[in-house]
Amino acid sequence: MIDADLRENKRHGSADFPFHMITHTDQTGDYRVPLHWHPEVEVIYVEYGVLSLYCDDNDYHLTKGDLFIINSNSLHAINGLSQSRHHAIIFHPKLLDFNYYDRAQEEYIQPITSNVFHFRQTILKHKDFEPLLDSLLNNEQQDPLLIKILLYQIIFKLYRLNAIVKEVSEEKLGNIRIIISYIQSHYAEKIRLSDIAQFVGYSSNYVCKYFKKKMGITVFQYLNQYRIYHSLHLLKKTDKTILEIALECGFENDSYYIKTFKSIMKQTPKKYRNSERLISSSE
Repeated sequence: MIDADLRENKRHGSADFPFHMITHTDQTGDYRVPLHWHPEVEVIYVEYGVLSLYCDDNDYHLTKGDLFIINSNSLHAINGLSQSRHHAIIFHPKLLDFNYYDRAQEEYIQPITSNVFHFRQTILKHKDFEPLLDSLLNNEQQDPLLIKILLYQIIFKLYRLNAIVKEVSEEKLGNIRIIISYIQSHYAEKIRLSDIAQFVGYSSNYVCKYFKKKMGITVFQYLNQYRIYHSLHLLKKTDKTILEIALECGFENDSYYIKTFKSIMKQTPKKYRNSERLISSSE
């Protein structure tokens, strides 16, 4: 679940060991995770296929063998561009802290856990971390000591690759987060640009240009994408008609919903629903 301010409120791991691993296999090429953020670091590893990752104003294409580290509190979204399988290793940076304060804690760990150092936003290669990642992903018993040892080894490797850098002050969430939070809270309603502008406290012209510059698409292109994202669950998990789904997701009629769906998903809602149900019945 994602709050109105886009913060994901799902707990990753447990309170006494905030570490979680997720593996997702996408058989249809339509995997979607909308914009959100969380205090945990997230390591994305693509086993096969192609993923599009938006992270802090930049777009990345991840392919087989690619690795990407999403910093704590970074605004990000993921879209599948083909059939794919990827792994997400999620942990709170405080998990790295030492109880005993020593030089390693002072020079290498604390700068990460205090957000002075950040992971460089760049695509890395699995082969550089292969034995460490494989050990993590194959650690079925979730042994906490082994997990911490492997995380420290990965951190050491990242320092050696100059992939951990001192943070440069810049806007990360700012007004984009405010605009998107409004859209995600009101997507089922009729939204006008003036409504968003009034909420943000800037002119409509500023909001329009600012959003396009930061996101690469217009406010209403994003709104339609988000509405379509929400309709996917309804198509897969309910027997509601196409018109009912269209209206529930903020579209004025089913014809415009179908047209928008086809432009984004490259198929009709009916075809998407049928293919998803076919996959579910074969599992």
